[in-house]
Amino acid sequence: MKNFRFKNAILIIAAVIMFSACEEDEKNDPIALEAVTEQVAATSYTDWVYFSFSEGKTVDVTDPKTETNWDIGLRRNHFSTNSGSSGNGAGGVFDAGIVDFDDYFEAPETGYTVDDTVQNMDLTTIPYPTMYPIAGNTVLETWGEFTEEQPPTFIPSNKVFVVKTADGKYVKMIVQNYYGTEGSGNITFKYVYQPDG
Repeated sequence: MKNFRFKNAILIIAAVIMFSACEEDEKNDPIALEAVTEQVAATSYTDWVYFSFSEGKTVDVTDPKTETNWDIGLRRNHFSTNSGSSGNGAGGVFDAGIVDFDDYFEAPETGYTVDDTVQNMDLTTIPYPTMYPIAGNTVLETWGEFTEEQPPTFIPSNKVFVVKTADGKYVKMIVQNYYGTEGSGNITFKYVYQPDG
């Protein structure tokens, strides 16, 4: 009888060790989160449109410098984050480069650029447009660029970015298109939001 109990005890211990190992593997596996594709009409040359990743939609913002209900701002080809010169949030951007969006899983802990100034075109001086500074994120300026041909065309760089939200969560994002069915300034981006930080 003792021998039987001893064998049962060994089986139970082995089962517990195997279960614990499986749990540890699951903890170390990348979490499969859903990618979302969004198009935002950011056609104004003077006004920002604000987007919240936790809400998954554009949001109304009265004072972007103090409010934390937004994560990124869009204005034509420009982006801002709720950080630095644009807001008081914990935002910022890390440039992951041209990598496979689906295979990029880990957000770095450091290396995020907060907002400073970017150059915006003054269309009131056409046909000789001048540039002037506005608050924005310099890293997200590299999501694409205009060609030198006339009329110019905006070409995405296909870079993947890690965006820190206003409350310090992480988002994997790639900006895919500057042109929507309604014309330029209709920005399409794909993102994965990590709600657990």
